[in-house]
Amino acid sequence: MDDHYKVEYKGVRFDPYRVADVYDIINGAQFQAMKKILRAGRGAKSLEQDIDEIIEACQRWKQMIREDKDVVCRMRVYRK
Repeated sequence: MDDHYKVEYKGVRFDPYRVADVYDIINGAQFQAMKKILRAGRGAKSLEQDIDEIIEACQRWKQMIREDKDVVCRMRVYRK
């Protein structure tokens, strides 16, 4: 991971992987949004572009939640 994602605090290295581990972030879309939020406006892209990508990641995360609910509902119907 690029050095610009690595921050040290009280002797502990905090990069997106550490933050995700501390907060039990396991969904890929959620991880992508978190990573973008940590560096929004500080990289090669504009702040507006980063915000758009954060929104896209969150929309996909929300879509995945709905898809998962649909699968559970279909499984219940199938089992009956």
